[in-house]
Amino acid sequence: MHSNLDYAITEVIECGQALDIPNVFAAYLKRVMACELPDGASIAVTEAIARSALVSFERAMDKYPMAPPPARTSKTKTKAKTQKPSPNARSDTTPCAPGGKMYSVEVEQLRGDYQRAMWRATMGYDDPGCTCLSCGSLLALRERADLLSAECEDLISRCEEWEHQISQLVPAPKRRARKTKKRVAKPPRSVPFDPYAPSTSAAMI
Repeated sequence: MHSNLDYAITEVIECGQALDIPNVFAAYLKRVMACELPDGASIAVTEAIARSALVSFERAMDKYPMAPPPARTSKTKTKAKTQKPSPNARSDTTPCAPGGKMYSVEVEQLRGDYQRAMWRATMGYDDPGCTCLSCGSLLALRERADLLSAECEDLISRCEEWEHQISQLVPAPKRRARKTKKRVAKPPRSVPFDPYAPSTSAAMI
């Protein structure tokens, strides 16, 4: 049995649209809406319905398992280099994993895009990410000083000044020199010699 999210993704693919959050959510909203809203509906009612539909959309994506990574062999590596499938095209011959769902790979991609969009919305700006070709990670907040307020900049400078003052007040730990023990050689004992005494060869042995 297919879910509403499956039907929404199928509708987007059949219409030839891009498989992204706005298109899939619009198709999903048509599926979950029992009837169309009247023209005179208030903004509060519209926002409440949209908020409920968004929560339902999030839960529908969470029900999909994470797609297992493909087995990397020499044959699959050569096939991956030669074949370059379309991002919106889905192969009907691809077998579904046992216990898996129909659009697990597509939903995983949508889930990642949705989480990144929510993170950018929470931060208050649309950050495209790092522009270098090596890391692909987000820019450090320190490099985006224009987004920081003057109070944050003042607090950062004061913390750096306090850290410098504390490092000057605290003396550096000194390493104690290790004392070397001197071995005192014992002087040889003089053994008295008596030519008329009994033999001491057994005592010497």
